[in-house]
Amino acid sequence: KKSTKSGREYFKPGSPKALIKHKKLREIETAARDVFDLFLLNEKLAPDPETLERLLNVELKRVEPQKKLTFFEFFEQCLERREKDMLNNGSRTTGNTTLTKYKQTRRVLREFEVFDGKRITFNSIDIDFYHRWLDWMLDDLEYKPSNVNKHIGNLKKVLNDALEVGITDNTTHTKKQFRKISEEPAFAIALSNEEIDEVFQLDLSHSPRLERVRDCFVIECCTGLRYGDVSELNHKHIIRKREKTYIQIRTQKTAKPVTLPVIDERLKYLLDKYRDSDRGFPKPYTNQEMNRELKKIGQRCEQLQKVEYYTEQKGRQRIDMEKMRWELLTTHTGRRSFATILYNKGLPPQYIMLLTAHTTEASFFKYVRITPTDFVEAFEKVMMR
Repeated sequence: KKSTKSGREYFKPGSPKALIKHKKLREIETAARDVFDLFLLNEKLAPDPETLERLLNVELKRVEPQKKLTFFEFFEQCLERREKDMLNNGSRTTGNTTLTKYKQTRRVLREFEVFDGKRITFNSIDIDFYHRWLDWMLDDLEYKPSNVNKHIGNLKKVLNDALEVGITDNTTHTKKQFRKISEEPAFAIALSNEEIDEVFQLDLSHSPRLERVRDCFVIECCTGLRYGDVSELNHKHIIRKREKTYIQIRTQKTAKPVTLPVIDERLKYLLDKYRDSDRGFPKPYTNQEMNRELKKIGQRCEQLQKVEYYTEQKGRQRIDMEKMRWELLTTHTGRRSFATILYNKGLPPQYIMLLTAHTTEASFFKYVRITPTDFVEAFEKVMMR
């Protein structure tokens, strides 16, 4: 017979209900020991009470076990989280570009899964997968090494996230063999002051679109700012002190503040031109549109009709290339031109880096473009001292 005392239930020893209750308690005790021992074996430490209770509830089917995400489900979750972070940070250009690159990597992995005929899972990403994927990108898609390395880097970041939250215990991607491939710096040009002048002086009044693209590009040439930073410029970044003008901005990529004196007459002219506009600066179009329109502008410049000869790695092959200088114009040419002009004028790299917000000399020198003529002139100056 059951009796109640202080809210607890008691059963007579040997009664059927007492035997059933005792059996259930033994089952719970056995399940708890099994869960505890398995956790200790896998994690090399004892579970805390909260974890033990959660695992025990799953074992006893009191709650549904949490569904384990597949590789692509987790990748999608990473994209959603990064997009949310980007929106919380004000939808800045750099974040948007990074998100696009991750989406490209997801697409490439999906396409490789179809090509390879093997499902991509966390456990299937081993050294053999790495080599098959690498060969496919280099041989079948003929990707440039820089593009291949972008996708390898993005995959490793996603796998690191999965490892950190316990979705996978596969650490193959952290091994030395699972690495980026060697690559040479991509060929790129820097404009001389004379070439920038010709671009600046072009009469583009017939095309407001080209005129705005040109003005944005000249600002990049005169400040060394990245496209993303120029996209952010507005009135608040213009500082006027004691009849001097500066542009102050915290760069997106490195989060370093830079102060740029407005000395270049071309920059002064453009600040005056856009003084009464909403931003105080011309508003850039998208990076792709800017690059396309810049080539139309460059095609009108006599000094940019020279041919550049260089080699380019495509897949595993090296290809001889020749292009007119105007065909090589991009928004990044402005930043590269700024650094190269100052370096050729003799300004020490550490001073230029304060303006370009480079964090290391190695990264800075990737921007400097020294031509054979520049080398000969510098060599002659040294020898004539």
